[in-house]
Amino acid sequence: MSYISNMLEKYTLIKAMRAIFGEPNREFSVRGLAQAAKISPGASGSALHYMAGAKMVSLKVIGRSHQ
Repeated sequence: MSYISNMLEKYTLIKAMRAIFGEPNREFSVRGLAQAAKISPGASGSALHYMAGAKMVSLKVIGRSHQ
């Protein structure tokens, strides 16, 4: 992975973390997090799965949606 793409990936993760930890009692959908953090839904989903794997957040599957 190149240096620039690695930095961009970390930047989107940080934006997602700021949105989530800025409102700790709120439940986010993938799209809702993308809007709150001003990142793409794909980046939002990746960030959520990374944070879930690190036990920073918990995921709840509701139909075809993750929250």
